[in-house]
Amino acid sequence: MVCLGIASLLSSASAQTMSSNWYWPTGKSDFGGYLGWLGYNSGWGYHLAQDMKNDAGTKVYALGDGEVISSGLHSGYGPNGTSGGALIARFKAGDGSWFVALYGHLADWHGAGAVSAGEVLGHLNTYSPPHLHFGIRPGYDPEPTNPWRGYTTSTSNTYGFVDPIPYLNTHPRGEAPANELYNQPAQNVWYRNNEPIPWRVTKGSDTVEVREYINGTLVGGPYNSREGFVNLDRLGCANTQCWATVANAFGSARSGDWWGGFDNEAPSASRSGGAAPDVWYSTAEQVLWSSTDRHSGARRSRYRWVGATDWQAWQNGASGSAALVEGAHALEVQIEDNAYNGGTQDGNTAIVNLGTYRLDTVRPGISLQPDEIAGWYSTSQTVSWSISGGDSGFGSTEIWWDDEAAHTSVPATGSTSMREGEHTFHIRATDGAGNG
Repeated sequence: MVCLGIASLLSSASAQTMSSNWYWPTGKSDFGGYLGWLGYNSGWGYHLAQDMKNDAGTKVYALGDGEVISSGLHSGYGPNGTSGGALIARFKAGDGSWFVALYGHLADWHGAGAVSAGEVLGHLNTYSPPHLHFGIRPGYDPEPTNPWRGYTTSTSNTYGFVDPIPYLNTHPRGEAPANELYNQPAQNVWYRNNEPIPWRVTKGSDTVEVREYINGTLVGGPYNSREGFVNLDRLGCANTQCWATVANAFGSARSGDWWGGFDNEAPSASRSGGAAPDVWYSTAEQVLWSSTDRHSGARRSRYRWVGATDWQAWQNGASGSAALVEGAHALEVQIEDNAYNGGTQDGNTAIVNLGTYRLDTVRPGISLQPDEIAGWYSTSQTVSWSISGGDSGFGSTEIWWDDEAAHTSVPATGSTSMREGEHTFHIRATDGAGNG
């Protein structure tokens, strides 16, 4: 589309447009009752144009964006039938049809070349009475035998010229298009399902081409429809900017931008510290984990001890912790990311097994035979023991007499002979978790 300069914008400021969006050739719709289409003028014949009464010096305007293809002095367009200025310009209607327009009785005129809608093409000369001779001939080229022709001797032969104003009304001016995104989902969030980003053409002639872009890459089109949508599932897993452009023969436009993301990948979690798996603990240590999601980010997590607890309350953020429970149990963590499902934050989820963790807080039991040693024996006796452990099983057992510094490691069950004299027997046991 030709861009209008400041001077052109100022020159068209006073020009009015028709209902068909063309500019009036003299800037207004009042013709002053002058000679119309096929009106008879004695000595000339039947009129092949519409005369538009205006004062000498009145500006003459381009109907729309087009091209002056010829201009100069021509017979009959000057004062008293002398040579005067005239030009022929080519235009394209919104339906794609071409036509040429003849402007006559000009004091000065635009040279050959492109013109913008509403641009001044010249001014009326002093032909008496002053007026613009305005004719239209459908087609790409002017009338081949005499393109400056203003009259015909017979109404049955108009040399291809037509009644100008009805023709313009039935072939409206093409309009530069516009389009917009509308009813789109909320921006600056991530979605885990396909969310359509609707677009529609809001302005412009019917023949348009729409293209869809994502982060500057063409992903759809060209389409000749006037509405559609960009599928969010085309975007892949990345924060995304998308828009649509529309173009026709009269210009192009770009919609506003939509920012968001598509994340249909599950998050993950891993142990980050605290208690280690497959190790017995005697106190309820914490297991620590961190959650990750390479797109929308981890939102929250919760856990359960398989076979021991239900799912616990959600913990917000990318990290979490769980205290060990009695026994040996697998720890499952459920993670949710920040993606939305429609208008609801209902992200992708995953359940991760972080391993089996073990807790045994029960001290081992010691059984002695005889269970109470008192008095003196005259024959040799033995002291027997038996160690009972918790879930963590047998750890270690040691015995010693009196205040001996050296302790003897022994099995969980066993016996030893009493010593001669009066002595104190000691036994100490620990389980697999270190309880003793």
